[in-house]
Amino acid sequence: MNIKKYYLLLFFSTIVILLPAQSYDYRQRAAQVRAQVWAWENPEFKNYAIPDEMKNESAVILARHRQIEASANKSTWGKQFFYGNSAGELFYTDIDRRMILINDKNALAEFSEFSFKEEKDFGISTSYYSSIVNYIYVIPGARIIKPDGSVKEIDVSKSSVAITEGRNDRESYKKLAIPELQINDILDFFICEIYQLETYNIPEQFIPFYSFDYPALHNSCSLTFGKNLTIEYRSINGAPQLSRTTDSNGNTVLAAELSHIMRINDYENIRWQSPLRDLPLIRFVLLQNASKAFYKPPSARPLGVHENVPYQSIIEDTKHYLNFYQSRLYPIGHISQKARNIVYYYKKSEPSISKEKLANIIYSALNFEWRGDAPAYFNSQTFILILKNLFVFYEIPFKIGFITSKYSARKDEVLIYDDFFYMIVANSNQYFFPPYRYRIPGEIPANLQGETVTTTNYQEDYTITPVNGFKYDAVTLPETSTGENNNIMHLQVSFNPMDMQKIDIKRHAMWIGDVRNFVQPWLLLYEDWDNELRRFLKIEKSYVEELYQKRKTRDLASQVESNFEKSRKKFPEKIETEIKQYHGITPDAVKDYSFSSLGVTMENPQLEYEITYTMNDFVRYAGKNIILDAGKLIGQQWNPTENERNRNIDAYIPTRRSFESEIVIQIPDNYQVGNIEHLNVSFSNEYATFEATCTIENNTIVINTKKAYLQTFIHKDEWYKFIEILDKTNTFYSSAIIFQKKYE
Repeated sequence: MNIKKYYLLLFFSTIVILLPAQSYDYRQRAAQVRAQVWAWENPEFKNYAIPDEMKNESAVILARHRQIEASANKSTWGKQFFYGNSAGELFYTDIDRRMILINDKNALAEFSEFSFKEEKDFGISTSYYSSIVNYIYVIPGARIIKPDGSVKEIDVSKSSVAITEGRNDRESYKKLAIPELQINDILDFFICEIYQLETYNIPEQFIPFYSFDYPALHNSCSLTFGKNLTIEYRSINGAPQLSRTTDSNGNTVLAAELSHIMRINDYENIRWQSPLRDLPLIRFVLLQNASKAFYKPPSARPLGVHENVPYQSIIEDTKHYLNFYQSRLYPIGHISQKARNIVYYYKKSEPSISKEKLANIIYSALNFEWRGDAPAYFNSQTFILILKNLFVFYEIPFKIGFITSKYSARKDEVLIYDDFFYMIVANSNQYFFPPYRYRIPGEIPANLQGETVTTTNYQEDYTITPVNGFKYDAVTLPETSTGENNNIMHLQVSFNPMDMQKIDIKRHAMWIGDVRNFVQPWLLLYEDWDNELRRFLKIEKSYVEELYQKRKTRDLASQVESNFEKSRKKFPEKIETEIKQYHGITPDAVKDYSFSSLGVTMENPQLEYEITYTMNDFVRYAGKNIILDAGKLIGQQWNPTENERNRNIDAYIPTRRSFESEIVIQIPDNYQVGNIEHLNVSFSNEYATFEATCTIENNTIVINTKKAYLQTFIHKDEWYKFIEILDKTNTFYSSAIIFQKKYE
């Protein structure tokens, strides 16, 4: 089974059950779990009929049910007194069961096997006498329901094969094969995970009410939570609301079901989707607020179940969590000092620097020095806190901001503090964001443009002012225009004098704004980025020279120098990759290239370079005439698949953007140009535009084109209008020019 499609991390969350590790008999417990699951009385798992319109589907998900149970106990007095252990225990069981009708060979191949890992333990020592260990067990179950109604359960222990990896051939996981499965059979299977945790929490969970690739008839869930837990949840995008009851033990039971399931085909390849704004699902978090092993913000909700926690409360949590990260600054305090050293010398060379420019230099210096790889310390929270401290030191007025991404929850549907990105608004109208190597100060990330920021004056001592006493302001971040996110190409094209079926191209390429972010990470060398930032920040020594300067880093210096040299030798491969990405084919030969701007500083924000190369596959003969596929010179175009055309979710385009090209084609000697009127086109609507003009000037053909995306949000019902412009562009891409041989 292609588990990737069924256990997609954000939506098909993995499934679980938990038990105490002491005297744990895996086989015995697995047998108990399977017996319990197969005994479920859910009526949808007894209905094998499908509508007539689904009989030609590759597979049909007849039913899916998610059953979760969670409880927690507090740390005992003995543990706290003798071992210093303040952690409680969380018991979490999650079973995900699906029943699928197999209709063809493709579905049969996909569902005939899947992988799982039976158990895992991980923990920490708490004292000389004890340690805390967390356990996870995974129990799968599968059975086949034949067309005649007979049922055959798969013996997992006999049908599973251990897959070993590593030097000691340790078991990495097991693969369960279901060879008895046939077309027209129904596969009824589940995955059960069992957790017993003391020092870890269950991550946010998602209950999906949609399906990928195959139609689904019924989805349901049942969630049972004990008294020592705090549960917070939201139903979004049309997912059913959870009913709430209490069982005989005083546990809260939440349940929901839905019979009309949204279906998305080829979801992994559908671009510009925002899952938390499109897909019907229930989000919930399970918090051990009764345990002292976890940080609990003063604004945390009490034990119990809480639906749709107000935005203001989540903001309060987020502020407290940001304050919590203050304790993580000490190990990386040297980063702040390095940034201050850079700013000190920059200010010395420019004493009258304005506060606006100074804020930009501070951000550039900190972003430049942010080279750490320890996730516990080098993260967006600690970056913003250090930036905040630097602004305090240099008396830059600022506010802390919290903002959601267009690819995460809507502002009024946030669930947890992780839904927010952190930022700083300085000098009233300057925006600074978490670190990214190629980000220029003030540049607004594409995913945050147009979103509303909640800002507040930062206050570290939350015990002085009541939590609800903070004043908030809101500002909407501006969206950039098509001209601010532009890819401009100038091509000089001529037929190769040694082989007329090849063309020589000299291309000047420039990427401005957000579009350059797709190129810089793989096209630029780290050494070049480092040198360019040092030049801009007026740092005299190179990275390698700094390493050689200190005794403790001298050995590292030679290694870094060697790595830089190796990367430089392999750099031509990056150039070939860029050409292939532009044209769709590998160049025949690369002759020369040079960069005039790397696009990493405020003074040179564009990525710009020039390259000369030779290409095949653009020219073909028709008798004595030559046909040039001129349309392809504008670069590869997106040709949507059928699933992308029939989109049933909204589109969130990162930014408004444009793609321009000027192509100058040298007319070869003894040839004349045929009809070029078909290369003059203009198409536009409210979502996109494409236009091209073609003229003959001084024995050259000059083609100018421009494609632009005019909106950042397209409703699914309007998607066809955007596709119309793409189709027109692809028609132009297929255009050719005929060069006719002159008769002497």
